[in-house]
Order: sequence, then C-alpha cells, then structure tokens
Amino acid sequence: MKPNSNLAAALRDEGYHTLNKFWKNAGNHLKPGGRIRLVFSDVGDMKLLHELAQCAGFIGGAVATAKYAASVMIDIYEFTKR
Repeated sequence: MKPNSNLAAALRDEGYHTLNKFWKNAGNHLKPGGRIRLVFSDVGDMKLLHELAQCAGFIGGAVATAKYAASVMIDIYEFTKR
C-alpha cells in the first residue's frame, strides 16, 4: 500500500520496489560465504520474497518466528548464495 508518512514509508514498500531492488543488488555486497538475514511478516507477500531470493540466486528460509499482536507472524530469514 502507498505510505502516507515517513514512518509508514519505513514499514511499507508500495509495489515491492525496494524489495526488488534489494534482491537485484544483494549479491554485490556479500563476501564469499556471506549471508543475509532479514525480517519479514506475513502481512507482506512471503511467496514473492522467496521468488525474488531464488531468482537472485539465493537459498534459505526462516530461522526464527514470532507472533506480533493478535495474528501477525514475523519471521527472521537467512539466505546464502547458491
């Protein structure tokens, strides 16, 4: 959804532009054997997260999960280059 403030912009990624840019460039910033850890919730498109990671040559999955508020699941993911 479109952010309506700077705070909302820190929490929202309209059209997933930032997530797409992140995965397109992530491999350029890792040392050999490096890994990425990121936090993502089920409020976002988790399937898209995995598709973008895979297309960028990364594999990985959730290493921790927590429930926030009444129903939001938050996962910490770890990805490495294939």
